Amino acid sequence: MSAFPPELYDLIISHCERRSLISCGLVDRVWMELSRPHLFRAVMLNDTNYEGFLRLLATKNTTFRPLIRQLTISRPEADGKDTFFDGDFVQQLAVLDAVRRLRIFHVPWVGISASSIDTFGRVFSGITSLVLARTTFSSPYELICMLGPLRALEEIAIHGTFIDDFPAEGHLPKGPAPPAGLTTVRLKIRSNEGDPFTYLAMWLVGRPPPLRVLEAGVLWRESIPGVGALCSAIGEGLRELDLVLLNHVTANDVETHLKLSENPNLERLTIHIGLRRFHAPNTPTSERFTSWSTHTTR
Repeated sequence: MSAFPPELYDLIISHCERRSLISCGLVDRVWMELSRPHLFRAVMLNDTNYEGFLRLLATKNTTFRPLIRQLTISRPEADGKDTFFDGDFVQQLAVLDAVRRLRIFHVPWVGISASSIDTFGRVFSGITSLVLARTTFSSPYELICMLGPLRALEEIAIHGTFIDDFPAEGHLPKGPAPPAGLTTVRLKIRSNEGDPFTYLAMWLVGRPPPLRVLEAGVLWRESIPGVGALCSAIGEGLRELDLVLLNHVTANDVETHLKLSENPNLERLTIHIGLRRFHAPNTPTSERFTSWSTHTTR
């Protein structure tokens, strides 16, 4: 290599696409060491490659394990019954202790055993960010059991997740406490029955983490009291609030249960009702809420 500082080469390599990173690693040992952290930083496992990856992971001289910071698991062909998480799949990932961001797409969670949930929490106990998309749970309790053991979690995003088979109100079993350092919760949950957000809100209210960002939807009228209780429990720490409401939710429903005066440091409020959206950043809480009421009155 020339006399250019290593930081300059590292900056150049950081802008390379995957194919170019592979070529960089073939130049010499120095270029290999510079390119490998970028090449292995994010790994995606799916139906076609996960078995080969697990075999490579088990190889004695494998050196890329500490380089993987983000792991994505995706099963677009899943039929709603099969799952990656039963069996020894998760246990084989325990050597990836540098992973901090976990993304799970199209992976069903229905009917998973308690021992598999325990293994999942143990293996991924160090992750700080979790994204779930199109991941089916049989009840909010299953979701709570999944999230609770992940004690290092700071960010959760659950988008497009379908939850069904809700237990009767008041009969939801008590789950583990929320992660103590949780600062961002983004929930966009659709279901044809029940009220999944109320269960999740009450779980967070029990031991409220220091949330700064809360997104919640799609909310039924029955969900609004839970939203209000959670916002009150968060108090002055809340900075950003984003709500997606069904069309039958009225301004009166929200004004009755959502007391934004208890969130004096709120900087950004966004309300979606059906196809309409009202956004009011950087205005005093009282003015923002009055404006929203004016815009949403039927």
